[in-house]
Amino acid sequence: MYDNVSFYLESHEVESINLLEEVLSNGSDITVEKLGETGTGIPFGYVSIVGANNQKLTFKIFPYSIWMSGKNSSICKYYLGDNFQTLTLEDFNDAILNISEKLGVDITKARVSRIDLATNFYMEKDPSNYHSCLTHLSRFTRGAINGNLYFKTTQIELNFYDKKKEYRQKRVKIPEQFKEVENVLRYEIRFKKNISKLFKRKITISDLCGKEFFSELYHKWKSYYWNITKQNPIVFDSETTTMGTKDFKDYFFVQGMEATGGVKVVYDIIEKSKKAHTLTSTKASYLRSVVSSAYSNPILSVNYDYVEELNDKMSNYELILK
Repeated sequence: MYDNVSFYLESHEVESINLLEEVLSNGSDITVEKLGETGTGIPFGYVSIVGANNQKLTFKIFPYSIWMSGKNSSICKYYLGDNFQTLTLEDFNDAILNISEKLGVDITKARVSRIDLATNFYMEKDPSNYHSCLTHLSRFTRGAINGNLYFKTTQIELNFYDKKKEYRQKRVKIPEQFKEVENVLRYEIRFKKNISKLFKRKITISDLCGKEFFSELYHKWKSYYWNITKQNPIVFDSETTTMGTKDFKDYFFVQGMEATGGVKVVYDIIEKSKKAHTLTSTKASYLRSVVSSAYSNPILSVNYDYVEELNDKMSNYELILK
């Protein structure tokens, strides 16, 4: 389930006087990409190690710190050769041991600054069909970029996208074992900032290697999904029924409600307005009946239960800890 992870290691955590010298002296199979000095005369270096399918991990190293983030920072690509797959806990532990051995520095005490957790679901329909079902998540902004659906705050982002489409757009070779698999929906959660604040403690690579924290991440990944308000897409079905003006109005009325978060959000607004005494009980009841009538219009139908399939995939996905 692990995808990208960013981290930094400070020299005092490993009782090192000079991390740059230590890596240059003790590292094995490393490539020094660049050596230089900052404007204040502090030496630094960019050092790379190469893993599966010639995938690189690149580190920026100072005497007092090692940083891994940004370009060439996918442990998943480094260890597995691609990020179509994700790392199991066992994979991640093996990868961290491998990286530590190559750098000549134990990175398990490094502080984590970003965690991405993900998996692929193999769906019946094209992945883009499921985006409109995921309508609202409290305190998150919903949006779409390049066909990717996201819910995000400044610290956390949920992302739903077509993994095969992403590879095709980037002109990256799809791994052989996935070439015949269609409709790959990726669900990813990204803890992007203030990791210590989010988890109420300092998080290190050692934590990520442990079953307890991995399980905590998994349950967060699941719970955020279940907190999303879901609604099957509404479509015209005028093959068997004559469509009139009211049907047309109902369709766009429903679409407007869906754009604001769906029927649950609309009912919540009506209820809050009633409690604030800006709506009478009679008026609130009438508005709920208008909403219900629009949604129950027989000309507005669903030709497939996308929400049920999504929920089944999530319900049946179980984390295996080795």
